[in-house]
Amino acid sequence: MPISITSISTTNHPVTVGVADAFYVDYHLVFGLVRRYIYEYHSINVSATYAFDTQSSLVLQPIPNCVIAQSCQQCIANTNFNCGWCENLKRCSDGIDRHRQEWIDSNCSERAVRLCEKLASTSSSGLSSGAYAGIAVGILLFIAIVLIAVFVVYAYYHPTSPSGLWLIEHGPFWKKFQKSKEYAVSETP
Repeated sequence: MPISITSISTTNHPVTVGVADAFYVDYHLVFGLVRRYIYEYHSINVSATYAFDTQSSLVLQPIPNCVIAQSCQQCIANTNFNCGWCENLKRCSDGIDRHRQEWIDSNCSERAVRLCEKLASTSSSGLSSGAYAGIAVGILLFIAIVLIAVFVVYAYYHPTSPSGLWLIEHGPFWKKFQKSKEYAVSETP
């Protein structure tokens, strides 16, 4: 048999109606220890004095917040909160939601974009990953050429060193590719 909420004794059966949300922050201590703090930043408590019975329902309508935005434009358009778009996470936040630890770990607090035009100008002028790979290969090739040149110069001026002896034994390599000009001596009868 259903009974009224007010007739339930709170000493044996506490009745709580509401919604709460929280975020956690990890603090890294010495020796790899991590202390996690859980912060409740929002809660809604519904008083039990309301007339709830078996035919009642409670509807909580959320206010649109930063987390629901899927793009930079939607994020900045939300004027109810101080939202910012983090390009690293592709996420909108005010920094105080259930994804706060990721927001902090990705350094979004400093990098959050408040204007999408700024994001568009920085992303369009940036280099692609292929360009970065080309630059890296070019730098590595330049370093290799410089190291080979230093080796040859050192070996040339220090012929008794191991590198000098190696160069004498194996060099000069370009003469190996030239045709030898040996003349045949023929005996005439």
